Amino acid sequence: MINNNLDLIQLNDDYSKVIEVLGEPLGKMEFNENDVYRYGSQSSLRANFVYLKDGKVVAKSVSIQGDDKTLEMFIQKYGAPAKSFPKYTENRHDSFSTTMHVWPDKGIELTTFGFSQSNTAVRIKEFAPLSLDEYFQSWGKNEINNSQTETTAVIGTPTPTPSISASIMNNKLLVAAIAFSALGLALLFILSYKFFLKRKRETNAIPSS
Repeated sequence: MINNNLDLIQLNDDYSKVIEVLGEPLGKMEFNENDVYRYGSQSSLRANFVYLKDGKVVAKSVSIQGDDKTLEMFIQKYGAPAKSFPKYTENRHDSFSTTMHVWPDKGIELTTFGFSQSNTAVRIKEFAPLSLDEYFQSWGKNEINNSQTETTAVIGTPTPTPSISASIMNNKLLVAAIAFSALGLALLFILSYKFFLKRKRETNAIPSS
């Protein structure tokens, strides 16, 4: 069950308040010198996370999957994101087309499945406002694709992400290979049949003794 009291936790709250409001976490780990506490679910997709450094809350990441929120709703509230980029590189197949959208000056990072305005928002992270460069030096530095995406994705235009494009290209190459193989077999069959007919005519043309 997702802990609905996470909205009571604010940046700079101390560890004691986190435990008082949310109780003991389901798990704990370290991330970029932060202590990360997991609440609500064992699933990383559904769980909520509270990030603390030196005993103070520096960020929180909340699962909003199932809340029927879309990217468009956040654009209406915050304006266009400063940057949008695929979460994963083309080396990892991502059937969800997971996309990150960042409003660093507002301390907001949004994760969506897909990249058009109507796509579903599944997670929101809140942190202290930063510049875009500061974001990619801190919270965004572990996003695999941030150094490879130089321009903001065109919001509302469903162009394929690199992983999908690569998958489409691989499928086209596979279809082409199969087609060439089938053509080769067909030509081999035709040539073999013509040779058989020629030999048959030659045999019939030999006079009997």
